[in-house]
Amino acid sequence: MRIRWLATVLFVLVISSTHATLFVPRASAKDVTFPVEMLAPNRFSPDLIRVDPGDIVTIVVFNNDTIGHTFDINEYGIHLGTSSSPIPRDENGTVTFTADLAGVFWFFCAIPGHASPRGDGSYSGMAGRLIVGIERPGADLALLYLIGGGVAAVVAVAAILVLIRRRSPKG
Repeated sequence: MRIRWLATVLFVLVISSTHATLFVPRASAKDVTFPVEMLAPNRFSPDLIRVDPGDIVTIVVFNNDTIGHTFDINEYGIHLGTSSSPIPRDENGTVTFTADLAGVFWFFCAIPGHASPRGDGSYSGMAGRLIVGIERPGADLALLYLIGGGVAAVVAVAAILVLIRRRSPKG
């Protein structure tokens, strides 16, 4: 009876640790700031920003080009400048938001001809990506943890069964 109790506890621990590895919430959000330059010919630098879910993100855009631009992230409702009133050269704009949506989001210049939607949610031209959390598609660590946890659980159960069979009286 003691072996079965031990086997149950071990199994619960393995499953719990796998679950904890996959779904651990962030202890606290970070305040992060990213300077982004608007440059000729119609590009952002950097064109990739990575943050964790829950981070408080500040983006400061500097227009170092000779013409006006906008900075837009539709999913977060961010629109710095407009087509009729862009951020002029040598000026800047600032936005602060909480990264409460996970995924890949495109920032772009809404001036006609500067960035073009591709139809799949991405943009070409004066555009970049804001990645909140793990980028998909690509290396998905959650899947790797899930497979590793599953293998650990199977090994633990097999070891428990071997122990139980060895201790069982033969009859």
